[in-house]
Amino acid sequence: MNDLRLPINEAREVPLSQILDIALLDGKLAADDCRDYVMKLITALEKLHHVRDFSHRERYGFSDPLSNKALNEISEALQEAKVIVKQAKQNSSALVIESSVRIKVAIKLSS
Repeated sequence: MNDLRLPINEAREVPLSQILDIALLDGKLAADDCRDYVMKLITALEKLHHVRDFSHRERYGFSDPLSNKALNEISEALQEAKVIVKQAKQNSSALVIESSVRIKVAIKLSS
């Protein structure tokens, strides 16, 4: 399988047999900078799932189970991230963030 890496702002058609990796963050950061990036990413994901859940409740009358699961996982990740950042700050250590999104074709949806 071919690996394809593109900057976020470069768009092009990708064959279905390839994987698209989008590098979001990659680097060594001070604890405060890392906290800012991680908190903004987690907050954005949390907001996305709250909106998705709200929309699901409005349309179908019940919460979206996938968003509820994601919100629980996001909450746990946030707590773990806070601990790691606090420890790094106390030890005057830098943190390395390696964040990416991997998109690949899993199944063909029927039309």
